[in-house]
Amino acid sequence: MKLWENYLFKETVKLLITFLIWIYFTFILIDISIHGVHYYTYLKPTFSEIFLFYIHQFIGYLDIFLPLTFLLSTMKILLGMRQEISSLQVTGLSSKTLLRPFFFIAIILGGITYVTLEYLLPYSFAYVEKFQIVHSKHPEKGEKRGLHLLLLEDGSKLIYQKKKRDGLFDVFWIRSPDDILHIKSLEENTGYFVDHLHRNEKGLLENVESFAKESFPKLIPQIEPLEKTKWHTKLSTPLFPLLTLIAIAPYCLRFSRHISIFFYYAIALFSLIAFLMLIDAATILAENQIASPLLLIWAPIGLLFGVFGIRFSKSH
Repeated sequence: MKLWENYLFKETVKLLITFLIWIYFTFILIDISIHGVHYYTYLKPTFSEIFLFYIHQFIGYLDIFLPLTFLLSTMKILLGMRQEISSLQVTGLSSKTLLRPFFFIAIILGGITYVTLEYLLPYSFAYVEKFQIVHSKHPEKGEKRGLHLLLLEDGSKLIYQKKKRDGLFDVFWIRSPDDILHIKSLEENTGYFVDHLHRNEKGLLENVESFAKESFPKLIPQIEPLEKTKWHTKLSTPLFPLLTLIAIAPYCLRFSRHISIFFYYAIALFSLIAFLMLIDAATILAENQIASPLLLIWAPIGLLFGVFGIRFSKSH
């Protein structure tokens, strides 16, 4: 990096980390004020347990906090160093060249977001859930789980109580409303203690035959809408910092003294929050199979990249 690039990079990273730290402690204060009494009433956690608990909770919101802090730090640098940036532009540097350090940061943040969603988030959710169960009024009840549903490729359904390494236990294989198999233990494609339930002429399910052991065709799980949506989310969310930069950079580099800086911040924050709410709504609709996640999630992102990308490409 050149000297000016190195300076812009370091200053932006410093601000971004500072904003993240402030948001983290603000997040802790707000959550403790709401749930603190609940956690301390029954089994008091240690300081280290609280610290780790909020670290894991913070990770769950990192895909929101990273674009937010990147937005604030980038605007602070670009709007606060107008004279220095104008001097660099006078020397012949284009806007795209000046923004190289910010693009580099956006790519790094995108990578961090992907790693968080793919590897850290499942572990963090499990840690938070365990902490909440242990410090609840009845921790033994928190360990209980309800029924689980697995959709199969042929359209039938598997409903089971629990899953272990050697298979599923207490399984109901609903092949149709009139044809149901109750399987005590299902290991791969072999069922043990199977009852075949069939609806009779009176509309009642009755056990027509039983088997101690029965082999079944290969049960192929269907890709659930939730899993599809998660996959598209993991691919699209890392693009948010890059989209944020493309959207705000042309306006910050052409700052007008006739418009208040507060107005720039207000519009930028409102736009980012509205965009995140839109993506959240699209995710919920995709999970409920209202439309394809490919359309619901990628259409608004592609549209915004197109609109702001055209404006960014015209900046000098």
